Amino acid sequence: APGMVYYTLDDSDPRLSGGEISDKAMLGPVTELLEATTTIKTRAFLGARWTPMVEETVVVGVPASSANLRVSEVMYHPNGDEANEFIELHNFSSEGINLRGMRFLAGIDYDVGTEDVLLVRGERVLLVRNASFPTERRVIGSFANETRLSNGGETITLVDAMDQIIQSFTYDDRLPWP
Repeated sequence: APGMVYYTLDDSDPRLSGGEISDKAMLGPVTELLEATTTIKTRAFLGARWTPMVEETVVVGVPASSANLRVSEVMYHPNGDEANEFIELHNFSSEGINLRGMRFLAGIDYDVGTEDVLLVRGERVLLVRNASFPTERRVIGSFANETRLSNGGETITLVDAMDQIIQSFTYDDRLPWP
């Protein structure tokens, strides 16, 4: 119908190449409760003309930041098996957070990327060196590119999706508290 706003949630264009309304298009406004990060594409149909497409990505969950996420444990020199290295992340806030876009700039190589990784309030999760790490705790990923934690100590820097530092620290066996 002319003068109406149409949208899609599946990354398709509400307008077909011939100018017709896509069968995947819904009439606006968006009223669905989004359970995952979603790109919404909208166009208005005005008479016989379509407006340019407007695209917006809605991220589900509160973004990870220094206000809600911490590295709470680093196992950098496990007894017996170097493959059992891990980093524990802790959502210390009172609400769920989304790790989307979080990555390490120093220490290990790991990047959440554009996937939603949701942590409920208080949840602790692991990043592991070895994908077959024996644990009953939730593992959200493995160190990338065969990186490992230095047994002699190093700096670990974790940033959010906007490259703001969440946490940066140095561990070292020579410190009274590694």
